[in-house]
Amino acid sequence: MDKMEGSFAVEDMQNVQINIGEIAKEAEEWDQPMGPFPYPTIATLRDWDFKLMNRYKVFYSPICDRCTLCTYGPCDLTGDKRGACGIDQAAQQGRIVLIAVLMGTTAHCAHGRHLYHWCLDKFGDLPFNMGDEILVDAPLTRTIAGIKPKTIKEFGPVLSYIEEQVSQLLACTHTGQEGHYLDFESKSLHAGMLDSLGKEVSDMIQITAYDMPRGDEDAPIVECGMGTLDKNKAILITYGHNLAGSAEAMFYTEDNDLWDKVDIGGVCCTAIDNTRICEGLGHPDKEFNEKYRMIGTKAKIAGAIGWWRKMVRGDCMDCIMVDEQCVWTDAIVDAEKYKIPLIATNEKI
Repeated sequence: MDKMEGSFAVEDMQNVQINIGEIAKEAEEWDQPMGPFPYPTIATLRDWDFKLMNRYKVFYSPICDRCTLCTYGPCDLTGDKRGACGIDQAAQQGRIVLIAVLMGTTAHCAHGRHLYHWCLDKFGDLPFNMGDEILVDAPLTRTIAGIKPKTIKEFGPVLSYIEEQVSQLLACTHTGQEGHYLDFESKSLHAGMLDSLGKEVSDMIQITAYDMPRGDEDAPIVECGMGTLDKNKAILITYGHNLAGSAEAMFYTEDNDLWDKVDIGGVCCTAIDNTRICEGLGHPDKEFNEKYRMIGTKAKIAGAIGWWRKMVRGDCMDCIMVDEQCVWTDAIVDAEKYKIPLIATNEKI
């Protein structure tokens, strides 16, 4: 199909279909030129990765001398042996490293993607504002993607970039793909960069949507531990890494004036995020801001993930709400044993 560029008239044109793609925005003023590699792909920084690995040598201490990742195996890789697909011990260890890195990368990126859709549905496309105390907002997004997000929605292409790269990287671990350990390590470095980027996007979205503090040296101090929970109240423990579900529990408690009857404590990352809600610059939604201002000060940090087993066996909770990540997989077993209701708010668990 022929494409026409530039200005042209559409008068008297018939049977014409006009497709408008992405609309280019006016170029922003930057205090430095665009770098050479926005949105780098797998091979973009490979030469630099090899320079690093030439200086800092890769060392493996295998916990297993076999490969069991495909049906041609299991294959013995001891000594100088190779598997049925031709892979050797070093490459197999590099492959396991890449898979492990991708597990974390996908978890953080999927968290960001969930928050992205959830917050857009709940709040709409909010302006991205980190306030005056932050000199460079979203530094990884700026460095890697070469953009300055102005709204939550502008983080969408960054998440799409991470997801596409993760798909390409995971494909490299399939039988009959990558076969050299240094290339696996280079891909792991790329995945690690994507992981950091995904975590930044997730935090930027929740800081904006839930009006969390930005560089505020006077942000409220929060006490930690099971002793902060009031046993005279019904205690809800929110457990995991994604605040979306627990925030709704806090809003419900506020809407129905139940704080004198309910205590909400968090475990792991969700705990910290709960205590930061609506303590920032002021939410763009004035009604929301007035209703829930400083609600984060009413939540408690019950403990860290390592305290979980002591907590659940210490009779300090009446209900458990899990979301995603950082949740011991036998939490349901403990809940059944001690007859504690458990609510799952995320389809990943």
